[in-house]
Amino acid sequence: MVYESLGKYIFITSKHLHYYLNKKVDKLNITSHQVAPLVELYDNEGISQNELGELCKLDKAEVTKRLDALIEAGYITKKSCKEDARVKRLYITKKGQSIRDELRSILDKVTEILAQDFSREENIIVRQLFDRMSNNLYQEVLKLKDK
Repeated sequence: MVYESLGKYIFITSKHLHYYLNKKVDKLNITSHQVAPLVELYDNEGISQNELGELCKLDKAEVTKRLDALIEAGYITKKSCKEDARVKRLYITKKGQSIRDELRSILDKVTEILAQDFSREENIIVRQLFDRMSNNLYQEVLKLKDK
């Protein structure tokens, strides 16, 4: 049997996913890398930048870069927390809300494409496996960053 890394398939899938998403969200003036933070904010409006980073499994620099682009595009805003002015809370603007349905439709289509020939059970299993894989790798990345 020829050795093939599991990472090979994840890398190829990720490359094609980003290409597809970039083509679909280009008209919204965002990139595929800004989709996850924006979608998380739809469901968790008012969270801090650190909390968003934890949800998206992104470090502070990555979160900042993605949020700055979303702020520049007019989709989100930061407001100081009343209890602690050092903490900035994140909110969706009217412009950000205006693309919510379109963005979710794009993501629904991506999911449909990715799982088009999966049974319901396979769909559940693959999500569980990818969740475990991403958590496993994220923990290792954190260890590397602590060195």
